[in-house]
Amino acid sequence: MRTLRRPISLAAAVAAAALALSGCSDTNFGAQTSQPYQAGIGANLRGDIDVLNALLVANPDGTATVSAGVVNQTDTKDAITGVTATTLDGTTLTVEAPATEMALPPAKIVPLGESGGAGVYVVEDAPIGKYVRLTVTFSSAATATIEAPVVTRGESYEEVATG
Repeated sequence: MRTLRRPISLAAAVAAAALALSGCSDTNFGAQTSQPYQAGIGANLRGDIDVLNALLVANPDGTATVSAGVVNQTDTKDAITGVTATTLDGTTLTVEAPATEMALPPAKIVPLGESGGAGVYVVEDAPIGKYVRLTVTFSSAATATIEAPVVTRGESYEEVATG
């Protein structure tokens, strides 16, 4: 009996070790749940001033409206003083901007591109399905550059102003 007990114990230990170590295989390091995930279509840039969910929504006239949430993370007032746009290959795109600076109070989200809002920036000839490099300048904070997608206007973008 003693000799039969030892092989059974050894087999049980080997089986338990195999089950425990199978979770350490290199295939699990690439699992989808281990990968970064950004739920929204738009791009995010974080810093003293966050630019969140930045994208350009195509308009029927061939232009695109910049849509984003901008959050001033500093303790002092700031303002958007300008927005420029280029394609990723460096072609400059014309941007129609509001007549006045866009105020950014501390710790508040300010929407860009909202219908009826003050912060409507319209980019001419933005290519749908491609990315556009937006450079946002502020009165105090460092310049922010973000690559944002140009998306087709649809039901989810009803609140975004048209060109």
